[in-house]
Amino acid sequence: MTASISDPVGDCVDTRFALLPYIDELRSAEGLSRRLGFAVRPRRIRVKPGQSAIVAWQREERGRLGEFEDWGFTAVMTSPDKLANARRRAARHGQELTVHEAADSLSVGDPCAAGATGAVLVSGGVLADPRIGKQVARTLDHLGGDLEIIGYNPARRLLLKHTPVDGVPELVRIAAESQVHLAEAAERWKRAELPSLPVEFVGGHDTATRSPWWGAGDLRNRPDPNIAEEVGVIIAELHRTAAAGHDGPADHVGRPVTEAGGPAESAATSAGEDGGAIGSPISQLETVSRSLVRLLPERETDIAGLLAELSRRLGASRELREIHGDLSPDQVLLANSECRIIDLDRTGYGPVGVDLGRWIAACRVDPELNGLERSFLDGYRCAGGEVGDLGAWTAWAMLVAALGPWRSCSATWRDETKRIVDLARSALDGNLTTTQTVRKPGETKRATARAPALHIPDAVTIDGQDRTVRRAWPAGDGRIAWEAVLPDFGIRVGYLDEHGVRVLDVDRDQKLPGLAGLLESGGTLVSHRPGRRAVVRLADGSFAKCVRDGKASDILAGQRRAAGFLRGFALPQVLRSDSSTVVLGAVPGIELHEPVELGTDWSRAWAETLDAWAHAEARLSPVAYSSSMPIHDAAAEVEVLHNWRERARPLLETAVSARAQTLHQAPPLHQTQTLLADLDALLAEIAAELDDGAASAREKSIGLIHRDLHDKQIMWDPIAGPGLLDVDTACLGERALDLGNLRAHARWRTAQGLWTPAESAVVIDEIARVASVTGIDPARVSAYERATLIRLACVYAFRPPWHDRIGWLLETARSLRD
Repeated sequence: MTASISDPVGDCVDTRFALLPYIDELRSAEGLSRRLGFAVRPRRIRVKPGQSAIVAWQREERGRLGEFEDWGFTAVMTSPDKLANARRRAARHGQELTVHEAADSLSVGDPCAAGATGAVLVSGGVLADPRIGKQVARTLDHLGGDLEIIGYNPARRLLLKHTPVDGVPELVRIAAESQVHLAEAAERWKRAELPSLPVEFVGGHDTATRSPWWGAGDLRNRPDPNIAEEVGVIIAELHRTAAAGHDGPADHVGRPVTEAGGPAESAATSAGEDGGAIGSPISQLETVSRSLVRLLPERETDIAGLLAELSRRLGASRELREIHGDLSPDQVLLANSECRIIDLDRTGYGPVGVDLGRWIAACRVDPELNGLERSFLDGYRCAGGEVGDLGAWTAWAMLVAALGPWRSCSATWRDETKRIVDLARSALDGNLTTTQTVRKPGETKRATARAPALHIPDAVTIDGQDRTVRRAWPAGDGRIAWEAVLPDFGIRVGYLDEHGVRVLDVDRDQKLPGLAGLLESGGTLVSHRPGRRAVVRLADGSFAKCVRDGKASDILAGQRRAAGFLRGFALPQVLRSDSSTVVLGAVPGIELHEPVELGTDWSRAWAETLDAWAHAEARLSPVAYSSSMPIHDAAAEVEVLHNWRERARPLLETAVSARAQTLHQAPPLHQTQTLLADLDALLAEIAAELDDGAASAREKSIGLIHRDLHDKQIMWDPIAGPGLLDVDTACLGERALDLGNLRAHARWRTAQGLWTPAESAVVIDEIARVASVTGIDPARVSAYERATLIRLACVYAFRPPWHDRIGWLLETARSLRD
């Protein structure tokens, strides 16, 4: 393979790759915002080199102009006819296209302008989209109620969350082409009893479909090895269906073989833009590889070597089976212990390695999903699936998706893509976890989300200084994330695995794109869970929450759900936000974690706080249950406990052993066995207790809850009164959960030596008073209190200062039963 462009890497690499002008600024939030006259963030760019380019953008300041004004596109067009047609289509729907600039005359010697004469830069709203605007407009005629855009792939598809007037939300998908294949795939899965979602057409048009809005998130955002193993079993069942009459080379991937030669898009376009829905795996790889070399000419030799080796290893004949075609954890929705696999538009016949490779590649590229790889393969093997050349298929999947960071307009795409290429080489060389658990024929197991069997140190040495490790968290199979502090020197974070301690660069976290800028502008890091979340105190006293790109919407949704607490609490005011950062105003007062600072106001502060909680939207009408507001019921709470138990189990074993050895004690086998036996016995008992009273409790006291209510989440000011922090988790649930959670923390603060018994008693008495006033069953409060104590035992297993108090938490949970 030879590169078509071999110029050294420069500032206009994007434009050279696309053979079009304007591409560099289309991928730049600053450049695109300057063109449009308002702040936007580019979301996804699609390019046909030398012909056209289009980028979807979203306004930074959203909500004022309406959902369909917050999203739009900017495109480079080289055909006057296409521009004229696009203007006519937009006008039919009352839309206009803005022409920013026409590149009628470009310097022939300018490498950044190659092949771009006659290009025009235009912008418009979603309804003016040159390919799907018509489909969107006619679909909206059949929808009433609230609409929220949750995804926009320009000129390709639009995803909407639609909440009709009856309050039952649904997902609406509007595409440029017929979605008959999607509906047919959903029907096949239904007949095969494979868990997916039904697909119906909207308004009689086959380009728009609807499905129920299901679950509480996806497996990427809520990793659960138990669910990953179940997905492995499901995919093995799917793969049992062979393509009739086909037992030869894998000519097509992702659509039924009988349709692959039809009027669908070319393999080159599919592979180049979406990772490949049609065409052989090798043809997809060849197309992507050409693009990779244009973007990373310095990696041409590496990419060519990978392509040659993959062509050799994947070119042999193989049987075609029905596959998902785009399998990854974000295609799996969860609700408690159930799952649904979605996005079946690439389902068809192909090599099973396509599904296996894509799943493993997704888990490898995102280290926090490492724990889902082995569990998925365990389930797949147990159900009779054969894995084949996993290394080659994983490398293939990584490479065909390697343009993802560039297409999503990531500012760090170069480093991200180079890392993916390196991971592909590692997978191809055999550095892939494929450990198989041996079981009896036909036996299945429930996978465990185990934390690594590691000892978290009390301190880490950074630049010659010992920093105290104050918190740690599970971060995937074999890895722990940690946060360490040194007074006057700030916070440092990193990871711990079998290879030792890794320290992240100062104030840097590639997973949190907004963090570096906030700190560079004078912000102070308050807390940092690497790869997941950070809180920064800004110079004006406000606070910024930094999360992964696209996750800021979860914080904003939580703020909206918590509106019912405004009846008694001050809530943080959203000052501004983008896709990865939410800036919140400060809530006045002192944390109710600090009795010394509150002094004689301690009792008053807690009485006012519990009264405010009682006067929130405590009782909701049945209509609320059909709204989009999530419900955290007793079963969901039990699932949380099970997940934490499995994360912490190996660490509990290691923690007991390591501490005893430090104190030169005898081997603590009996201590470890007792601790874990207590944990399991208590968990089973509490699960049964919560389940027994769930139905009656729901009828009596379902309402708005914080779901993580404790003293560090509450502020109090003698004038402003109580305030509530971190309301991201607000939802519907048994109100007893909040009170039980709060009471467990009150007992725990005494055991930590942070509160006196008298101070704790004030809180416990106020909880009892409010429970009585609001008619909440004391037995339910006690059940949730015990559940919280179990969860705290698992959480604090990751916090070195409190390892030796875990037994107290379990003993207290047991004593409350008696």
